[in-house]
Parts: sequence; C-alpha cells; structure tokens
Amino acid sequence: MENLSRNRYPFLSRADVKRRIESDEAYALECAVELERRTREREAGHGLGTSASGWMSSHRVVAARLVARLEAGKQTLQERRTLVRMVVRYARQLARMERERALRAHPELEAVACLFGVASKTEANGVALGQIGDQSGAEPDLASRTMQVVEGHPGCHVSEIAGVLALPTAEVSPVLRALVAEKRLRRHGEGRWATYSVRKKDPTTG
Repeated sequence: MENLSRNRYPFLSRADVKRRIESDEAYALECAVELERRTREREAGHGLGTSASGWMSSHRVVAARLVARLEAGKQTLQERRTLVRMVVRYARQLARMERERALRAHPELEAVACLFGVASKTEANGVALGQIGDQSGAEPDLASRTMQVVEGHPGCHVSEIAGVLALPTAEVSPVLRALVAEKRLRRHGEGRWATYSVRKKDPTTG
C-alpha cells in the first residue's frame, strides 16, 4: 500500500471509490457482492461493528435478485449495468469498507485514522493521538482535520474534502470559509468549483 505518510490521508475517498466503480466493472460487481453479504449479516442480526450496513431497503429486493443472478453466472449485460449504477450510490459506504480493509492490513494506520477522525469508536479509544508527531492527545477539531486534508490534497474541491472527512458539504463549507478568512487557506475561484490550498507563511513576516 502506497502513500502511508502521516501527513496525508492514506485511504480511498468517496470520490476515489466512485471513479473506480465507474471505470472498473469487476470492482463494482465485487462491491455489490460485499454489500449483499453485509445486508444478509445485518438482517440475521450479526452486526459487523461498522457503519457500513449494506443495501438500503428501497434497493434490497432488486439488488438481491441481481446479485443472485451474478453469482449464478446468469446475469445479462443490462443487469450488470443496472447493478453498477446502483453500486455508485453507495460510494461513501464503500469508502468506509475500503478504509476498514486498509486498517486490517495496516494496523499502524489506526493512529492516522484517529487524526483524521475516521477511526471506529473502538479504534479511536485504543489509539493515543500522541503517537502522531507532536499531537497533544486530544482529538483534533474539524478545522484541524480539514487543514490536514487540504494539505494532503492541494487543489481539492469542497465535495472532495467532505468525502474524505465523511461529512456533508454543508458542514464542511463554513469551516472552509472560516479558514480562508483566517488566512490559513487560499480559495481559488468561486462557487462549487472553487479549490483550496494551504496558505504558505511569508518568511519575511516571521
């Protein structure tokens, strides 16, 4: 696994997962099978200890039928396309699944997950944030987490930042406005297509 820097978000974001689903049908169908598995676990009362819980009730019946045909090797091209379109809507949940996989494969990333506020409650309670650089041991606030994301993803949009933080854009936008007003971030452009970067300190001003 690449890019495991402490200062960069090392997990797939919702936007990353969405792009992969749209460009890689095999991956999209693998995600559909995993969503179905988690749905069955949930319905059987066997909680997975995560917030990623499978299909929404509005998709449950159709998704189960399409996945069953996929597993039986009987799915048509149109049915595969339908299933892929459904899976795209679960990009946020699938990003959480990918993060869980990454944490299982690389337990040392639990401290980084806590820094970005995306660790599970169990992980967050078991990892001391003081392990990361010179962190004080208190969970970073949303402004600090946002700064970390922008530093690791210069030129990102608000939707991408929100995807990394697993928060709605309406919650992230005011934080970005405040950071720009405080001259900690630069905003390039206006409106929904504005991008953000960290404002570098002027060495002549100390």
